[in-house]
Amino acid sequence: MADLRTIHKESYSDMPFEVFAQKFHAKNYADMPFDQFMARAVPPEQKLDINGVLGSDGVSGDTIRAANAGDTRATMRPADIEAGYKVAQERGDKPEQRAMAEAFVARERGDSPKMMAVGDTLRAMARGVPFVGEYLDEANAATSHPFDPKAREMRLDYERARDRTFDAQNPGASLAAKA
Repeated sequence: MADLRTIHKESYSDMPFEVFAQKFHAKNYADMPFDQFMARAVPPEQKLDINGVLGSDGVSGDTIRAANAGDTRATMRPADIEAGYKVAQERGDKPEQRAMAEAFVARERGDSPKMMAVGDTLRAMARGVPFVGEYLDEANAATSHPFDPKAREMRLDYERARDRTFDAQNPGASLAAKA
């Protein structure tokens, strides 16, 4: 397999390479595990710069893949995060779905921290209501997408990522709001 970055550079000029690679994999190599596909599509021994140009004094394909799959997800455009989530959903990659949902929450928090703080506090208070609060995330997902199971699953992952993030970043406020 030739280097995916150089052959299809024009195909992903409007999206991060990782999202393009996921889509390309899902369409053409769905029977191969994604990690194996990436190892063959961007050989680690080839030196690439951050734009994917061969022969430069940049970083290896492994480093670029690690950066694309790491904490940089939250810097992606929301539409790209959603596209990455859908590709992971098609592959059945639950950890990647969760990571993309958390990236969307991180992006949302960065774009609107005050509104998210107010909304998260109210959500934590509602989650503290006996019995009803336990199923709030499922109810929100079901009412937002009653006829589309994949969209409902994405919404549920998003709701749970919001709750996990708020609980982890504000353990005291979360506990007090639920009490």
